[in-house]
Amino acid sequence: MLKMLTACTREIDFVDKALSEVIKQLNLERDLLKHAVGILTCSPDFVESGVIHALCGRLPFNVVGYTTLSSAACCEYDTELLTLAVLTSDDVTFSAAISEPLFPSQIGTQISALYRRAAEALPGKAALALTYLPLSATSADASLMVRELDKASGGEIPIFGSAACDNSPTFVDKCGVIYGGAFYPDSASLLLMHGDVKPRFFLGSVDRFEEMRKQHGVVTQSEGNIVKKINDMLFLDYFTSIGLPISDLIYPALPVPFMVNYHDGTKSVARVLHTVTPEGWGVFTAELPVGTTIAVHRLDGSGVLATAEGMVRTLARLKGVSGLLIHSCALRYMLLGLRAGEEAQMGLKPLHDSAPYQFSYSGGEICPLVNEEGALLNRSHNFSFIACAL
Repeated sequence: MLKMLTACTREIDFVDKALSEVIKQLNLERDLLKHAVGILTCSPDFVESGVIHALCGRLPFNVVGYTTLSSAACCEYDTELLTLAVLTSDDVTFSAAISEPLFPSQIGTQISALYRRAAEALPGKAALALTYLPLSATSADASLMVRELDKASGGEIPIFGSAACDNSPTFVDKCGVIYGGAFYPDSASLLLMHGDVKPRFFLGSVDRFEEMRKQHGVVTQSEGNIVKKINDMLFLDYFTSIGLPISDLIYPALPVPFMVNYHDGTKSVARVLHTVTPEGWGVFTAELPVGTTIAVHRLDGSGVLATAEGMVRTLARLKGVSGLLIHSCALRYMLLGLRAGEEAQMGLKPLHDSAPYQFSYSGGEICPLVNEEGALLNRSHNFSFIACAL
């Protein structure tokens, strides 16, 4: 049996008060079981004020997490809200680890070592992996990290989680991963669970996108997350040929979802164009191998809210749920503009009387997809609303 406890605080400046609020809400003497781990989300201000270091030092279990631009838990929501979800059980065990600072040239070795350290501390095979990843220019893209984690696990366990972000205009100024009370701007954390864990995964995004053009180009030359040619045309020339100025498609000018079909039996996923190189190549937030199909779509604020509301209604109807971990893409927050708080403030209301939940905005969502054969394929996403029901 797995249980989730949640707590939150808005107190940034007075460390003792913040700790008192969180500890009181958790009521650990009454509710903590034999094994436990904490999952923490907060703005970078909580790191800088010392609240995170002090709180993790007071808790009798390890804590993983990441910075975010906004969070929700315990029926509360704020850009300056620390949330803590505690997973605890008598028969499910947890093991967490943190990587060295990540470099694209060493990503395979580093992620393999991260997985090995976490897995070695478990009494048996892992049933679920939760991961929190860095979002910076020096670290590898999330899709590559997820692929290497999947490889390290033998492709046998589902992986769920998020990349860090913050509330700066670019989402990356002070973002990073939290592990054991310390802050890591360029490292990845991993939490493995062993035991009777039966997670259910939910993803919303694709159904609310609208095509800007009917053309679907095929990637004919690429290297990792760099697309060099589409339909045998230079990346830049291809979009000129279909009448879409590339300057209007690059984040952060406008959050434009590029829908990519990997032709592996799963739904298309959204990707973000980060920049265009002097050579005219497109640099995306995830890998786009040769043979993938790409099309430009649009998503507006109404679509963002409709996706969240539909997903939350589904989550609220679930039975036998101990807790919900929920992430929404930071670009969805941007698309809402002046209505940015509505996705969490209004959209999450149906959950207030159901299972405990922890919601946070993400710099890149990680959630398995189901292929045509019913198998789970681990994948990173953008523009998505994802949930893991435990």
